[in-house]
Amino acid sequence: MLAEVVWTLAGRKYQLSKEDIINTMEALFKEPNLHFEDDQVVWSALHAYRNAKPVKVGRRKQEVDFADALVVCKAQKIAAARSDRLQAGYTFDTAASQLPYTRLP
Repeated sequence: MLAEVVWTLAGRKYQLSKEDIINTMEALFKEPNLHFEDDQVVWSALHAYRNAKPVKVGRRKQEVDFADALVVCKAQKIAAARSDRLQAGYTFDTAASQLPYTRLP
């Protein structure tokens, strides 16, 4: 659900910037009546999303999607819970491949 909210805020109708989305997410963390499935994963994803630099794809710059950061951080947590280490998450998305523990095939 959270990934869909971020996707909607960044979409055509609302067109929030990355900075505005980050500020909104931080405000949601301060809301006492709002709970995330896993605060640590969401916070880690927000941190990865914030630090990801845009990459040039063709003539355009492409940003990492928050949903991609969320998936990678969730995979890291699942691996850690199994006393394992995430080697890599594979993606065809050039921008997402800039996230820690991701790579292009």
